[in-house]
Amino acid sequence: MLPDGIEGLVRSSAQVADRLEHVVAHGRARPYPVLGLYLVAERAEKARSVAHDVCRRMLTGSPSLLADWEVVGAELPVTPSPDRWPEPGPLAPG
Repeated sequence: MLPDGIEGLVRSSAQVADRLEHVVAHGRARPYPVLGLYLVAERAEKARSVAHDVCRRMLTGSPSLLADWEVVGAELPVTPSPDRWPEPGPLAPG
C-alpha cells in the first residue's frame, strides 16, 4: 500500500517545467500500486520521461518514507487535446 500523503509528495517533487496538473493514487491496484500523474506534454514519450523524473525525485527526496519503493514503469492513456473534444450534446431533462 502507498503511504498516506503520497500525492503531496509527488506534487512537491515536481518542477514548474514538468507541467504536472493532477496526481491520483491507486494504492490497492494489482500487481503494483499506481500513481497517476496528469501532465501536459506535446508527445507521449515526453510525458513518460517527465513522470519517471518526478517519481525518481520523489524517491530520492523521501528516502526514509519510500526506502522500499522503486519506479517499475510508466504507461499512459492518451487523450485528445481539448480542441479535438466533441461538442457537448444537449443536457437531458433532469
